Amino acid sequence: MNDISDKNKTIIEMWNNGATGGDIAHTLSMTRSAVLGQIARLKQKGFILRVAKKQEVVKKTKEVKTDKGWKKKIEYVYVEKTVEEPQSFLDILELKYDSCRYIVGRDKNRGALYCGAAIDKSSYCKEHHFLCYYPPKNDIRHMI
Repeated sequence: MNDISDKNKTIIEMWNNGATGGDIAHTLSMTRSAVLGQIARLKQKGFILRVAKKQEVVKKTKEVKTDKGWKKKIEYVYVEKTVEEPQSFLDILELKYDSCRYIVGRDKNRGALYCGAAIDKSSYCKEHHFLCYYPPKNDIRHMI
């Protein structure tokens, strides 16, 4: 985790400061797709990168009076939500019962470093559970 290239350091720094993939690509003379792919790989390796504010669509229904009477009108409202990230990594002695056990890196003195966020399912937080477990693409019954 400590041996990271200068290009990756620049990508992480610019991304955490709010630059877009296109801005980073222009600065480093790369394509936008290459930058976003590198960001995805860095996230999979456990580097904490900023979480972009995601908008959640909330469906609201309200009744509106028209010439023909009352009619239900559906509105879609965008609500911004953010995902909390842990501030630091934990070693195995600092883990608690409800801590995420996803290994995000190694340290010479402390050994393996764990995520430590609150668990969602099994032994992992929501983000790492999604990385480790995924549903099968095909139903196995049709193979029998």
